[in-house]
Amino acid sequence: MKHFTNFVIAIISGIIAGSVRTVKASFVTAPTQFTRYHEVKSFGSGESSSFSTLETYLRLSEIPLPPGRRPAPKGGDMAYMKTNIVKQMDNYLAIRKVGGIDSINDVYARDSSTNIWWFVGKVARCTGTVSLDNAVQRQWNLIEEHATRLRPIELGRKFGELEIWTALGDSELHIANQIANYKMDHVDRFDCDESIARRVEVGFNCEVVTNQGEGFRVERENDGGPILFID
Repeated sequence: MKHFTNFVIAIISGIIAGSVRTVKASFVTAPTQFTRYHEVKSFGSGESSSFSTLETYLRLSEIPLPPGRRPAPKGGDMAYMKTNIVKQMDNYLAIRKVGGIDSINDVYARDSSTNIWWFVGKVARCTGTVSLDNAVQRQWNLIEEHATRLRPIELGRKFGELEIWTALGDSELHIANQIANYKMDHVDRFDCDESIARRVEVGFNCEVVTNQGEGFRVERENDGGPILFID
């Protein structure tokens, strides 16, 4: 019994003597390689070790990086960040002020496994120089990111797979009422850069939903056409 008690005391003493060390864990997440630091408790002595197992990566990946160590958001000048959101809103308002309703279109996002289209905002474009498809494609990252954040439950896991559709500007009521001559058009995913559509010539007005709001969604035929109800 005495030996066992001494053994337990020795273990407790070792634990109390244990120090907190900073362990550096490096790992790669495509396409960015970065280093994350994490404070871990180490019992006893020994050199700090490098984590490389999947289990450790998953644990560390849940710890937010401090602002100075975070990788730059993806998307270039259309990365989903405040400055870009505000810039494209300003562009939208300026273009609409000059071009009127003919310069804007409503934008919807869709998970292709469903027949539900979610309204996510409006795009504006200089109609003389930028096509509607290019206006959406130029701002694709911003639009898709916003859609997943606007509807995290329905669309949040579909980033990179969402379909983007357009309709006539300010036509939400007609789309909701399934008016026959109001159609929706699918936009192909395409890498559209500044050489094709200048940033200043396109804008995006993000849809906003409050905590009490349900968001605007509509059910359509698979091709985006209105559902024809037969009595």
